[in-house]
Amino acid sequence: MSFLVALASDCPLEALPNPHMKMYSVNEALEAGVDVPQSMLMDYELDRDEPDTVLWSDIEPVIDIEKGIFELPDPDDNFDIWPIECADDLQSGRAFLAAVEWNRCTLPRAEMLLSYIRRHLEKAEEVELWHSWMGGNGEGEFPPLVKREEKTLAALTAEDICRFCESDVFQSYFENIDIGKQYCLLVKR
Repeated sequence: MSFLVALASDCPLEALPNPHMKMYSVNEALEAGVDVPQSMLMDYELDRDEPDTVLWSDIEPVIDIEKGIFELPDPDDNFDIWPIECADDLQSGRAFLAAVEWNRCTLPRAEMLLSYIRRHLEKAEEVELWHSWMGGNGEGEFPPLVKREEKTLAALTAEDICRFCESDVFQSYFENIDIGKQYCLLVKR
């Protein structure tokens, strides 16, 4: 079980790759100068041309053992949006879905998401922004509670997106009730 921030639309949603991460085949990674784990290099059954085998990131952890420091920087543009086939738990009837993947919503990230929504609404009439707890509504359980809001693009702010993404999707579980929560913000042109 986990939470999901997603977009849903009747028009295809474009991918927005994370600029700090890239997937390579083993051979591509070696050509790019990426450190490849020795275990991969020694695995003779591994297809070195298989795409998406090595994950590279330019985000380096800060480690100081003497001071007990371990920090992982989280730049504002450290997020991506990627189309997904389905999210069975999500109560949207839209044909196209995309996951918004980030560690947390920040104001700069919300501003970037707002720009993405603006661009999408140049070709679509409306788009749904979802915040949901996934995987908690199995067989025999009640369907999730869905709270819906509606805003025009002109009225939507980055602050609204931050507030929306901070919605408490976990509360029902902490009260030992088997009903999840989903929040849907319908944004219209």
